[in-house]
Amino acid sequence: DFIHEEVGNICIETVNFLRATLKETEPFRNRIKQDIEKGFRNIVIDLSLCDFCDSSFIGALVVCTKKSFVNSSKFVIIVRQETSLSDIFQAIRLDRVLTIYRTREDALKYFS
Repeated sequence: DFIHEEVGNICIETVNFLRATLKETEPFRNRIKQDIEKGFRNIVIDLSLCDFCDSSFIGALVVCTKKSFVNSSKFVIIVRQETSLSDIFQAIRLDRVLTIYRTREDALKYFS
């Protein structure tokens, strides 16, 4: 399940799964597309509840990041430090491509 929140002009989409896989990829892409169509230019993807993302979901994160540049949006991701997901992101060097924060507070400060 996904949880949608709005904090001022910031949209937060929480991925409420332990494992984000191919099954969740298309609904995730559609949610982000809808958020952008609604006019949100500051988007946070909260993966703090997630321990694993497969390659299809990671690909969707990268595509959303690229689309955010085209739409003059800011797109950041929350990944807890102590998870295997954090290790995966570092191993494939996604931490160099995506804007990643460890906490919601830090991610929200990015938009200040």
